[in-house]
Amino acid sequence: MDIGAGNALEGVRFRNWKGLDESQIYKIAGMVRQVLSGSIRLAGMDICEIDPRRAGLTYPSGTDQTYKIAANLIKKIAFN
Repeated sequence: MDIGAGNALEGVRFRNWKGLDESQIYKIAGMVRQVLSGSIRLAGMDICEIDPRRAGLTYPSGTDQTYKIAANLIKKIAFN
């Protein structure tokens, strides 16, 4: 989840770099899904680097969306 650090997400472990925004993250997930729509099969999936002490909290920029985005990635890649 560090891919969106400081931009789309605040509830991640590493926040020393600015990551992708939410639409960019979903665009990459869509590309992964497109690859998986062919003969390539998904063997496993790991959503990691979530900081549960920061995820879901409210910040000056708004409520953190780490859990929502993680759930949407799972849905988009594994179940669409």
